[in-house]
Amino acid sequence: MLSKRNNSISNKRSATKCESYDNYNHGNVHQSYQPQQRQYYNNNNRYQTYDNNIHEQQQSQTEIQSKEYQALQDFKRIANSIHWEPHLILISKIKSWSQLKEIHLIIQRYAEYNVLHELVSSSKSSFSCKETGLNRKYNKIFYYGMRQLTNKYHKEYTESYAQSINSAFQAKNKEIQTIIQGFQQQTDKEKNSYNAFIRYHMLREKRLDFEISQSIYFTQV
Repeated sequence: MLSKRNNSISNKRSATKCESYDNYNHGNVHQSYQPQQRQYYNNNNRYQTYDNNIHEQQQSQTEIQSKEYQALQDFKRIANSIHWEPHLILISKIKSWSQLKEIHLIIQRYAEYNVLHELVSSSKSSFSCKETGLNRKYNKIFYYGMRQLTNKYHKEYTESYAQSINSAFQAKNKEIQTIIQGFQQQTDKEKNSYNAFIRYHMLREKRLDFEISQSIYFTQV
């Protein structure tokens, strides 16, 4: 009788230990799973937001291109020869204007991170010297000073290049505006042709600015 009682107590203790062990393991697994689950949801939401932004940008780009094309067709329909020739001249100038603007904005972004762009990175900007007679402490001081000079050189060199690009962009922009201001508007037909061109030109600039912003967004520094 006593033996059965002892076995019953022992079984109860074993069951209690097993239950406590299971609860402990379940708690540990649950606690370790929670951060992983949270990280999964955060990553999923981040990717979903990125996909939504890409989809919205593609829709916006398609809409801008459609409006620009329609405006160009309207201008072609009512344009006279006086306005059509400057329009053809402006095509190459607008392309150059867009390229200069994109390069200038990209260079500015590189300057923010103090990194040389590939267009100007061919210049040598590293320094070294013989370390004879200098202990480790003074070597560190020397190379720290050289890194500061290199960073300053990178920044000034990139800013100087950005200023040159910006000057070329402003000159090209002024040239384009001069051509547009030279459009004749004496008759009603010429006024209608001019207004149609201006609408097309503004939509073209909007599309180019959108494409530039996309290019800069995906630029890796």
